[in-house]
Amino acid sequence: MYRTEFNASGNSNAASFTVDSERWDAIVGRDARADGAFFYGVRTTGVFLPAIVRIALAAS
Repeated sequence: MYRTEFNASGNSNAASFTVDSERWDAIVGRDARADGAFFYGVRTTGVFLPAIVRIALAAS
């Protein structure tokens, strides 16, 4: 349901989140270091969000 993408923001933290699993962990853990490093989109709504926005996670 969720897909992460890199943001061309120039944030120095971007190098810390190089694989999907690291980005997903940052989203789930609301890691403040991810702010500006990437954004993610919700496929069903077409909404794109920065990584630190609090969301309701999809049920597994």
